[in-house]
Parts: sequence; structure tokens; C-alpha cells
Amino acid sequence: MRNTIAKQLNMSQLEYRRAYSRWRAAKKRGYTGSIELYLANKRVQLHKPTPKIYYVQRRALQIALATPKWVNIEEIAEFYANCPEGYQVDHIVPINGENVCGLHVMANLQYLSTEEHKAKTKRQSKKHS
Repeated sequence: MRNTIAKQLNMSQLEYRRAYSRWRAAKKRGYTGSIELYLANKRVQLHKPTPKIYYVQRRALQIALATPKWVNIEEIAEFYANCPEGYQVDHIVPINGENVCGLHVMANLQYLSTEEHKAKTKRQSKKHS
């Protein structure tokens, strides 16, 4: 697991061990996030990317962590490619939910109109704030 996370974040084992120690200390201080999100946030802070790059990197990591090894990636890619115009692909159960996290699998994907998707996202962000 450690090697996988370190490879996903393109960090050496030494960097990972140091960051892991800092994460354990943060947990003692009350940090509630997972090691993966902590490392992603710390790695992004080191490189000081733009907010858009930060979002894209973090989202890519969330999707990677929510994708089981047995899933058919080609089928999901085809689902995204066949998305009708004016619609967006939505996870029925969000992959970054506060109390529950869905998987990045076909059974958890649906097409929603852009307006419906924005409304759903807004509703979920209000619940978490």
C-alpha cells in the first residue's frame, strides 16, 4: 500500500516516511483525513500549483483511490465518451463523501444535465459545511 501511494504521488520512500510521520503527529492533534489525502495535500503544497491544478490533482487521486482493481476501465472511458451534449457524468454516491464514499464503477455512474449536476453538487457541499 505504501509503495502504491508513494508511486501515485511520485515521491520517494524517504519522502513518504517523513510525510507519514507528520501525518501521525497531525492525527494526534485531531486531523481526521486519510493518509492519502494528507499526502496529496502536502505534496500539492510543496509544488504551489494553481488552484485549478490542485483541484485536478486531488480529484485524480480521489478517483484512483475509489477505483477497484477489478473494474473495466475501458467500459468507464466509453461511458464518459458517450456522454450526451448538455449532460455531465455524475457519481450517484459521491466518491469524496463525508460519511460514505462511493466507488468509481459503472453501477455508480449516471448522466445528469448540467443544471441538475450543479444543483446536486451545491446541495452536497451545503450538507458538508
